[in-house]
Amino acid sequence: MRVVFLDIDGVMCTGRHARYLHFQGDMKGRWEKFDPYAVKWLNELVAATDAVLVVSSVWRLGRDISKLQGIFKGEGVTGVVLDKTPHLGWSTDGIRRGHEIQYWLDEAREIESFVIIDDDSDMVHLMPYLVKTSVQYGLTREKMREAKKVLLGV
Repeated sequence: MRVVFLDIDGVMCTGRHARYLHFQGDMKGRWEKFDPYAVKWLNELVAATDAVLVVSSVWRLGRDISKLQGIFKGEGVTGVVLDKTPHLGWSTDGIRRGHEIQYWLDEAREIESFVIIDDDSDMVHLMPYLVKTSVQYGLTREKMREAKKVLLGV
């Protein structure tokens, strides 16, 4: 199984799209809507690699898998939300997102490969698997290609 550990803010919800929604007069929830370009590239990544999604974003807190899948489907994402990483604490506790991802990996079976797509760098020892996005543009074609290389090992 190939896994994409996915952040949402700064990856799927971007500054570019929030600004577009602002200019369109849609101030309500402008950081709650996925950038259609990011959706396109995520769908292409999932189709090309047959990967599943594991949500590592703070959006996972207080939402179960079916709610997260509903959000993704509603935004046009075709990939399956398999799971979410556990919440082990906040960074002031010395816990980093990389630790939560490692915890999930330690509990998982049959992982062929994985990639982390995030706009933050708190991945500790998992930095080689990180494809870092910018808050402004999120998941772009270039970042999707980087992620694809990590997942396929090329």
